[in-house]
Amino acid sequence: MKLRFLYVWPCLLVAFILVIGVATWAWTDTLDTSSSPVQVSSKGAVTATLSSKGDMVTVRDNAGNVVWRHTVDKTYNRIAMSNDGNYIATVGGGVSVLRVPEQRVIWRWDQDGNKAVAITPDGQWLAAGGYAGAVYLFSKDSSIPAKIWPLDANDDSPKSVAISDDGQMIAAAVTGKVYLFSANSGPMIWVAKAEGVNELYMSADGRYVLGVAPYALYFWDKYSSSKIVWQKTYETSVIGAAMNLNGDEIAVSHVGGVTVLNGKGEELRSFAANFKNSDIAMSSDGKFIYANDGAGRLYAFDDTYNYNELRPYRILTGINVGSQRAYVATTALGNWFTYPKGNQLTVERAKPAVIAMNSGAPIITKDQSYDISTFVTNPDSATQVLTLKATMSLPSSINWFKSLAAKVSGEPQAVRSKLLDYAAIMDQDNMVVHTEALVLPAGSSQKIDFTVTAPDLTKWGAFSDYMDNILSNMNQSMILDRIVKKIQTPLVTLVGETAADLAITSVQHAINPNSVEIAYPVFGLGTVSLFDDLGKTVDQDSFYFLYIKK
Repeated sequence: MKLRFLYVWPCLLVAFILVIGVATWAWTDTLDTSSSPVQVSSKGAVTATLSSKGDMVTVRDNAGNVVWRHTVDKTYNRIAMSNDGNYIATVGGGVSVLRVPEQRVIWRWDQDGNKAVAITPDGQWLAAGGYAGAVYLFSKDSSIPAKIWPLDANDDSPKSVAISDDGQMIAAAVTGKVYLFSANSGPMIWVAKAEGVNELYMSADGRYVLGVAPYALYFWDKYSSSKIVWQKTYETSVIGAAMNLNGDEIAVSHVGGVTVLNGKGEELRSFAANFKNSDIAMSSDGKFIYANDGAGRLYAFDDTYNYNELRPYRILTGINVGSQRAYVATTALGNWFTYPKGNQLTVERAKPAVIAMNSGAPIITKDQSYDISTFVTNPDSATQVLTLKATMSLPSSINWFKSLAAKVSGEPQAVRSKLLDYAAIMDQDNMVVHTEALVLPAGSSQKIDFTVTAPDLTKWGAFSDYMDNILSNMNQSMILDRIVKKIQTPLVTLVGETAADLAITSVQHAINPNSVEIAYPVFGLGTVSLFDDLGKTVDQDSFYFLYIKK
């Protein structure tokens, strides 16, 4: 979604802009409330915050340094910012347009009670919803409304407004209704009935309008009159939504997780998780999605990873926002994102990431080849040349039985949800089995297939003659049965129930204690690491394998 407007609850609004190519990866800004709605624009190096009392707009540079504090004598409750960061529109105690580079107010229109605002990406036009029962269209150069559209006499003040990129199409939501206006036509194009809509999104050309209600989504086409093209109802609360520029892809956060829909309302893919007070943001092309679950985690998705499913390439943890709404926002390119954490607003640059993918159940012996795939995404990095390295590792001490028995409870604490809790407690050695250089421009992704050949892992310290002697004096059927039971739960956590069943069956077929003089089957982790041009690790992920010495 290209973020052209911003909604603000009475507490605090935050809108900000970040520039592509800024050297820092992240910065944190201390706020005066515990949670804030946020918006990120695609260019510039400016953040703008509205104080909780609505009496001050604070502008900061890309490092969080205050460069302008604008105090107002009337309370504002919403602001919006152009994509280049040059213009800020405020509503509440009137309507104002601020010019950021010169730190001045261009104009102010004194009419109290305005509650909604939207601005075009270039800052040339803005729409405001007024308490007087009207929707207004302004040019940035004049406080005289270019258009005024009166609403029905019994309508309340618009809760949300949206505007097309050229400023010619405007939508407004009031209680029980959604209006669509055109700056080039008469009083209105149509008015539609829709209960509970409190947020509106519009495609760049103004053709499509998305309405978000507490338990439903509504979708309109300006050519369909007031008829709802499609409506999707959820049994659980809809908390946030985002739409791409074309209006043909929509991301929804709800209590059950994240769902991506097409322009027909059909579900394309989903990610199941326990979301609470969550929010969601999408890049303008729909490629990058960020979802804050409100329970301490922020999920980052590259939607091109797999057309049939969503799978996070990064999970940030410890993002606790209490009972407040867990806001998140991203730039139009998806290269920066932001989220609140307590009373702080954190801004981060999206880093390259790698996902290791398994197919089937790899049973590896010495010198056996194994085909694996990786997916590498580069949301934003000045470094386009990345190095991919794959390694294989096994426990390096005899207590690997204890490691396998470690309890896997809840969601793993590692960065990727598919990493296992117990993997972190194992001492590991690594052997590089694949290296590949990639040229991956910012905003692009690539699937990479390669073949690894298993080294003779039995020569490592954990697999000494002493260990062989211990195993040879034990009942091999009992060993196999215990190990299979120990690895089954972690495997389900790692790859799902179906793949885990396949892996266990493969082990049982591969090792028959009655016909094979086994040493031991070992559940191990391979690691795929991603390095920048300076050799610094930017991300890594793991895949599993079962190593068998026969």
